[in-house]
Amino acid sequence: MRTILTREQEVMTLGGRVQLIYELLMSHFPREEGEGDFFGIRIQQYEKDGTFRVDRSEAPGLTENYEEAIRLFLLFVRETVMPVHLYELVDDWQSAFCSGVWELIGVSRRI
Repeated sequence: MRTILTREQEVMTLGGRVQLIYELLMSHFPREEGEGDFFGIRIQQYEKDGTFRVDRSEAPGLTENYEEAIRLFLLFVRETVMPVHLYELVDDWQSAFCSGVWELIGVSRRI
């Protein structure tokens, strides 16, 4: 797995300032139809000085679609998603798009 895009930002939380590092990941997995690239997201939270990692979450292999992965990545950065919430948000995102809910109400898949 390799990192293809990184964004860092410092945010204020109830516990003080922390540094968040967002990474868009690419993995190469074999499949029945051949090999393919899959994209995922990793979020790490450090104390303000960046020496001590407080939390880390990783969701590899979310999608094969690079554009979809970029949109999701940028949405998470824009909305300052913390590592503790990554799995819940990914689950909601996958459930909504896999069930076709967005298409039923006339919203495109674009984030």
